[in-house]
Amino acid sequence: MNKNFKTDEYRVKGIYGENGAGKSAIITGVAIYKSLLLRDNYLRESKVQEKLHELINKVSKNLKISCEFVITGADKKSIFHHEIELVQDQNESFVITHELLQLKINNSKNMYKTVYETCDGMLSYVSYLDENEEQDIRNKSMNLLSRQTLLSLVIAKTTDLKGFLDGEFYNNCFMVAIFGVLLTTHFDKEDEHELYFQQLRIEQLRREDAEEKAYIDELEKMMLISTNKPRRMPKELYGEFEKYTKQLTDFIKVFKRDLKSIDIKKSEDGDILQCELNLNYGEYAVNEEFESTGIKKLIELYNSLALASMGGIVFIDELDSNINDVYLCRLIEYFMYYGEGQLCFTSHNIDPMMVLKDNKKSIDFLTGENTIVPWTKNGNYTPDGSYRNGMIKNIPFNIEPSDFIQIFARE
Repeated sequence: MNKNFKTDEYRVKGIYGENGAGKSAIITGVAIYKSLLLRDNYLRESKVQEKLHELINKVSKNLKISCEFVITGADKKSIFHHEIELVQDQNESFVITHELLQLKINNSKNMYKTVYETCDGMLSYVSYLDENEEQDIRNKSMNLLSRQTLLSLVIAKTTDLKGFLDGEFYNNCFMVAIFGVLLTTHFDKEDEHELYFQQLRIEQLRREDAEEKAYIDELEKMMLISTNKPRRMPKELYGEFEKYTKQLTDFIKVFKRDLKSIDIKKSEDGDILQCELNLNYGEYAVNEEFESTGIKKLIELYNSLALASMGGIVFIDELDSNINDVYLCRLIEYFMYYGEGQLCFTSHNIDPMMVLKDNKKSIDFLTGENTIVPWTKNGNYTPDGSYRNGMIKNIPFNIEPSDFIQIFARE
């Protein structure tokens, strides 16, 4: 990636592949990466360790996450490379054995300046700091870096590291933390704790960087409303929730034209409001819990889609489930032409391929060998036709109806 990279061409990314190829694993990897950035106690939680035991390759017992991303400011474009490696230690706990943050130099294709690097739980290199500042951060991070990223530690301990908060080192860390906040993942079953931890980090970033306060305030509005039910919020946020509900109503009306309004049923619990949504159709109303599966899916997706529209980077697993094909394609077209962020999704529905086929690198195929094959235009072949007919490398789809005869045959 170079600094001439045109972000407008990559507003949408569709990921396709056979069942079990690892599409959901990509979204899960993004969720883990985000948690490692923003949650300083993430690897210390027993439930997290249990989850990692189930998710991480049981042969290699390690996980390496590597990404490159662009952050565009008012007058410059910064390209970062960040990688984190987790390995199972002698106590069968997953720990961080390596973390590397680099900043691309000018327009070079492969020249980077290392911001910091940690190895085996120790800070091995750091730049942009003088001798006293470097010693300070080494002292603060001692015996901690096997259980948390240096970035999460720096952001969490900003009040203790006043010596370099205005310097280039902190500015780079701050930008990467903002990238982490902008990342959103959506699964059918959400982790109800993620929004809580994200909100804590947003509050911390606001306190420590007054110059970016307006931008952080905007991020907070984007992350404000949880789709977890029942919805609980401080009373002072109820006005924002009402605005959110009106926007949600307009969104659902596209799919349910007979919807009159979405009404809020609220009850008080001290300084907290507990809210439920009722979909009003005029002669009757339906609590969101008893709506159709498709409408419930759209209500759950709305927050993530709104984030992608407003500048967030959103990964949605199985975007197509329970959504009408025509509506799905119209949604994807919206993000191609009008979205300000990035929408990445996995799907088994091939109709969106025809929407994305002329958009550069908007379709990736994930093979059973865990390799990614980007779609490239090839004569008159279309991506959906090539995929369906087994013309994508290592995705043969060599199956015939007759293959099921013996399987379902009765004795």
